[in-house]
Order: sequence, then C-alpha cells, then structure tokens
Amino acid sequence: MTCLSPPCARRRGVGPIKPQGPASFHLITTCAQRKRLAAPPGLCLGEEHPSESAARRFRYWRDKLHAAAQFETSPAHTLYQGAHWQQVRQLLEAYPAQLHVLSAGLGLLQGEDRVPGYQATFSPGHRDSVPGNSADWWRWLCRSRLPGQTGLRSLASLMHAAPNDSYLIVASPPYLQAVNEDLRDGLRGLADPRRCRIVTSRTKRDLALALAPHLISSRKAMQAWLGGGLTSLNIRLAHHLLETGELFQSTATPVTNGLHPADHQQVLSDASE
Repeated sequence: MTCLSPPCARRRGVGPIKPQGPASFHLITTCAQRKRLAAPPGLCLGEEHPSESAARRFRYWRDKLHAAAQFETSPAHTLYQGAHWQQVRQLLEAYPAQLHVLSAGLGLLQGEDRVPGYQATFSPGHRDSVPGNSADWWRWLCRSRLPGQTGLRSLASLMHAAPNDSYLIVASPPYLQAVNEDLRDGLRGLADPRRCRIVTSRTKRDLALALAPHLISSRKAMQAWLGGGLTSLNIRLAHHLLETGELFQSTATPVTNGLHPADHQQVLSDASE
C-alpha cells in the first residue's frame, strides 16, 4: 500500500508510472463560474424556460449556443478564472499536458477550443445549475457538436482513442457524478488502469465504490501543508503528487487525510452516504 505524506515526511514511491511528455499526458478538469468573458444574453442557463423539461431546456440551450457565433470567444485555457484555474496553469507550466475541460455548458473541451462566456454548472443549488439528471445532461452534451469544439466529445472516445496515455482528472464530486457513466466506459478502454488517477473531495459512497481503484480523496486537513483555499485544494494535491512521483503509482493511492496513511476500506467507509 502506497501512502501520501506531507512534504516533510515523504516516502519513497514504488514503481511510479510517469507521464511521458505532452502527447501522452492528459489533464482533465472542471470549468469555473468566474470567466474572463461575461456571458452574453441567452447564455446563462437559468435565464429562460425554468418550467420546461430538462430535455427541452437542453434543446433551447443548444440552439442558443449555435446562435452565439457572433459573440467574442476565448481559448478555454484562458477563459476560466479563480484560484483553481490559477493552479491549473501553474501545473501545466511544470508538466506540459493536453488540457481538457469538463464544461456543464459546452461538454468536453480542449484547451485551445475557442468558446464564448456562459454560465452553467453541475453544482446544485445555483441559478444556472443544470436541470434534471446531470448524467442525462452530460450524455446530451456528448452527442452534440457544439460551437468551438474541435476534439473528441466524450471521455470514453478520448480514452479509447489513446489507451496507453496517462490521465489526471481533477474534479469536484458533482462533476464526477455527471460524467460517471462516460468516465467508466473510458476507463474500460485503457490498456493499464493505473494510468488514470482522479483527485476529488468527499464523494457519495456509490461513486467512491465505482471509481475506487483510481480515486484519491482530498481532505480539509491537507490545507495545512498544501496551502491555498478549499477551491484549489484538489489541484494543489494533484500538483504535489506529480512533484513527489506518487501520482501514477503501481498500486492505487487512496487517501483519507494528508497526515496519516489510510487503507482503501477507510476511504470507502468515510465516503458520504
């Protein structure tokens, strides 16, 4: 069992699998509410048709996106702002990777895809939260060719197309819940399942069980030695594990806190119901 320890007490990893350069290493992370471009009229998900079904609201949303071609766009890698994305860009400077974005409004984006400002999220309780079942919404996004998209539209197609590559996914539980089916389909296509690691915070038990071999769970206690706020904790943890060589270990590296080693069963039993 490999364990995570703070910088002052690092342990030697066992058989790390290291990314092999830009073409073989993929960083997949979530979008952000803060953006460099403001959302133009019609591109805030909560603005229109709140009483309609989720499927109909998706069709309205898709039509709005296609009608937004005249609005200013930005590459995805510079569009998103905030502490998490500041850390994303720092990680990419140190470890060149192919960047992909899990966007609740636009689906799976590549870092260079040019997209407009918009507001949509898989996080619940927001004015612009996606309606209905988030997994259905992600499935509809994956089946749609939306403006700005230039690459593969699903995690499954990405992983099946490059089964020998390494994948680092840094995402919050609501986004993992939305892409769960797509992600699990992709994981089945990898030549070596150790080449995918998912860094997130507390997850529901069913999601933790489904993704257990790949899951690394952050805990609030890690702030003491990783620094920053909670919104950037997952990406800071991922960066730390890349630096120490602990990310792509030959065995899974589940974590319950940043101070003590924990076995796999503890992670599962600690997952929220």
